[in-house]
Amino acid sequence: MKKLYSFNDEVRCAYLLKSGTVFFEIKDKELYKIAGKNLIVAASEIVLNFNPDSLYYRQYNFYRDDAAEIVEISPENLKTLIYKYTAGYNINVFLAQMIQITNKILAKRRLELTDDAKTVHEISRIYYNITNTLIETGEKLRFPDIKKLAEKQKSELIYETGKIFSQGKESKQIELKKEMLDDFNVSFSPNSIICKEGDEGREMYILNKGRIKIILDDTEVAEINEPGTVIGEIALLLGEKRTATLKAVDQVILSIVKKDNLQQFHQTNENIFLQMGGSLSKSIHNNFQIIRNIDEQAKEKKEQKVAGFLDKGRAQNHLLDLYKNLNKLYSDKGYKQMPELIKKADEAIKKYVK
Repeated sequence: MKKLYSFNDEVRCAYLLKSGTVFFEIKDKELYKIAGKNLIVAASEIVLNFNPDSLYYRQYNFYRDDAAEIVEISPENLKTLIYKYTAGYNINVFLAQMIQITNKILAKRRLELTDDAKTVHEISRIYYNITNTLIETGEKLRFPDIKKLAEKQKSELIYETGKIFSQGKESKQIELKKEMLDDFNVSFSPNSIICKEGDEGREMYILNKGRIKIILDDTEVAEINEPGTVIGEIALLLGEKRTATLKAVDQVILSIVKKDNLQQFHQTNENIFLQMGGSLSKSIHNNFQIIRNIDEQAKEKKEQKVAGFLDKGRAQNHLLDLYKNLNKLYSDKGYKQMPELIKKADEAIKKYVK
């Protein structure tokens, strides 16, 4: 087995795996394999770096089997290839496989989390979301006091931790020409079921209009209302059972893309694989961030080191500090935007701070 690159290496190229097996390693001797023929691999960081404002490094150690036949693909060539149907599809299939594997790793890691660690993750996520709303409010209204408080809360470690654990829950949007979607649009009436949890999935949905409830185990867990939101791209690329039920809240218009009309869809939306690839690559990057965060916390606890990451007490204190500062700002200035944020912080305190 030969190492092709290491974690945190600069990104030089992707690879065409003509045949054989490649492996990625999260930590020492924890290897996961992907085998295939004519598969474009190790492209996620390159896709993310297509954004000129981004600079991503390798997320894992990467190896090839001694018998594997591979060819390097430069970032420039990859950017050309991702617009072509066969190559673009190929790139996204590998990215989807990486999502599947890292999702399973994450699920296993989360089962091993202590109750205190789970509490830290939830408090961090709530803190991040409240602070983000505060930032958006300050930018929109241009109130110096709100902007100052937002910057203070954003500077805390818990904000960055919360960002990691929130990004995986965010919906994914892509930008396509609306006039090019008409042939793929399907309308759903209010309260109709779009797909059911456990159904075989072979298509993806792009929301054009309306609101959709996501229902898991008969419980509503989220609502989608942003045009361009993509649902089910993994099902389209790999085929898998639906993990949730989708229900139309009001009149919903979706573009439905299936394997048998994907090539037709690509002809009028040639950047679809670039956009899908960017969305999948962000999810891969976030999965690795969460996995490393969990592993580092476990390592520090085992070695009894001073925590470089949040522990439960520090997370609770950050949440209490946020609650106190929101109340003070409301008491001093009476901003009508504060009570809703105060309520969210208060609910989190009652749930997670004993």
